Amino acid sequence: MSGLLRLEKIKVIMDTVKKIKIALLVAGLMLCFAVIPLWPNAFYVLLRWTVCMVCGYSAYVLSKGPLFTKHAICLGFLAVLFNPIFVMPFDLSLWILVYLGSAICLLTLARKIT
Repeated sequence: MSGLLRLEKIKVIMDTVKKIKIALLVAGLMLCFAVIPLWPNAFYVLLRWTVCMVCGYSAYVLSKGPLFTKHAICLGFLAVLFNPIFVMPFDLSLWILVYLGSAICLLTLARKIT
């Protein structure tokens, strides 16, 4: 009976990882669009909430596995950086670099996750 429970737990973990991969792709694409400074302020507020929540939850889930601890630390840092409550006071040019670097990080991590 324990073998069936173990297989069921693995299936749940794999479903969660697939959902995280989709969320990381969406957040990464939003960060790619954020590089173009044409969007209204509401887009950047939505971006902060989305990236913070996706990175925070992904860091929590990936920290439970032994292989993804470095990725969990990186995602935790991004969750703090994109915190929508305590906004970091960066220039627009620095935010564009942060958006590019974060997009690269999230998209490569989404590619690594199977």
